[in-house]
Amino acid sequence: MTVWLDQVAEHAQVFGRWQRGRLTTRLVFTEPNLSFEALSGHAAGAPVTLRLSLAAEFLPPFKAEPSSTGLEDDPWEVWLDFGVDAAQLRALADELRQQLTRFPSRRERTSQD
Repeated sequence: MTVWLDQVAEHAQVFGRWQRGRLTTRLVFTEPNLSFEALSGHAAGAPVTLRLSLAAEFLPPFKAEPSSTGLEDDPWEVWLDFGVDAAQLRALADELRQQLTRFPSRRERTSQD
């Protein structure tokens, strides 16, 4: 995740200047309850839209309630969009790296374990 954020930050100017369609890259995990996507541009003028998608068990409780928010269009996914620039993406990656130091790394077991 941190490497992906670093790469998006490195190319934030490309995302911001993209003129043909919508440039996108997506990070999806084995369990598709959570995914991240970087898209070119943001309505507020930021070069990148960082989209957090929630699905299945991660859906917010209000998703099941009828509403006029338009969230009922796709009953299996909700997303949140954040306008970000390269500095914000780097700060997010650094903060995530710092948080991950609290947890042990996973590694494959070998015959020596």
